[in-house]
Amino acid sequence: MSPKLPVVSGRQVVRALERIGYRVVRQRGSHIRLRDETNPNHL
Repeated sequence: MSPKLPVVSGRQVVRALERIGYRVVRQRGSHIRLRDETNPNHL
């Protein structure tokens, strides 16, 4: 059996993604859209 994944909050995930180059472009309620700033060709 494989080990279980750690339990993380959505805020922790967003913070981790921002550290590797993503940026929050908009938010509506709890839905957050991020953009990869290191690769401007991706939308």
